[in-house]
Amino acid sequence: MKFALAVSAAAVTFAVTAAPARAEIQAWQVIQMLGRVEEHGSSPSAWLDLQLRRRGDSTQYLVRPALGWAITQDLFVHAGYAYIPTDLDDGATATEQRIWQQVIYNGTIDPQLKYQLRGRAEQRFGPDAGVGVRLRALGRLQWQASQRAPVHLVVWDEVFFGVNETTNFKLQGFDQNRTFAGIAIDTKLRGMRFEAGYLYLLTQAGDRSDHVIAFFANVNTWLRSTPRPK
Repeated sequence: MKFALAVSAAAVTFAVTAAPARAEIQAWQVIQMLGRVEEHGSSPSAWLDLQLRRRGDSTQYLVRPALGWAITQDLFVHAGYAYIPTDLDDGATATEQRIWQQVIYNGTIDPQLKYQLRGRAEQRFGPDAGVGVRLRALGRLQWQASQRAPVHLVVWDEVFFGVNETTNFKLQGFDQNRTFAGIAIDTKLRGMRFEAGYLYLLTQAGDRSDHVIAFFANVNTWLRSTPRPK
């Protein structure tokens, strides 16, 4: 937890001093699904991430499935594939593919305050030879003022670091930082929550700072209900 907060603080400090040269407004729509066979305990798990990102001069799509294991009710590991085409407004298309792995831990500070830590490694493939390796670290806090109201305040920060340089992925070291603040609302459907808010995106490779209106539909579900381990 302390490590994640330290990484986020360093990233925010960098964002303040970097003074990006360009900025634009974007809109992202995201569906994230985390599933497991058993409600509690250890069992197979699956992940699916679908995204649509509208940028100033392009539209990007992301399809990111994975399979893995729920080691406990709160600890997950996954490995998967990502397909990410980008349609430029001038008619050209650029495509990136990835193999990726992640570890997720969901923790509880008290019944009203929860957190999530996520580490992810990506092996990125572009049109030219070479595999770009990137590491990502995310820390998230979620606060519910009253358990009678299905509304949460959400903040999270994710920092990206490039491990190597290739023809398509030239940046080694700090790559980008994403900081989100918004509201989450639980629904009556099991495990489904909607989130909306503002995402500040600092991209060092393009020397730019973007402002994103972001919408998320999060689904956390299971196939079989089982007694909670004691």
